Amino acid sequence: MIANFKQKTKRSKTDILIVAFSILGMVVMAYLAYLKFTEGASSFCDLSEGLSCSAVNQSIYSEIFGIPVAILGFSYFALVLGLVLSGAA
Repeated sequence: MIANFKQKTKRSKTDILIVAFSILGMVVMAYLAYLKFTEGASSFCDLSEGLSCSAVNQSIYSEIFGIPVAILGFSYFALVLGLVLSGAA
């Protein structure tokens, strides 16, 4: 009985962490999608010409089959969040 209670408590803490990181991931992906679709927007991490997040976000490697990686990432984090909140994961 006590072991089962501890397992449920541990599961709840894990769920809280997954929810928190999923929300954080969705926020970051939404920010990257905003930068991708906004002309002339610069990222806070554009430190120099050699270290530029905007340059990476505008490169050909920021899309897979024409879909921005940020959109795919947002979808992934939303799916994980939905699965955890529904109790399926």
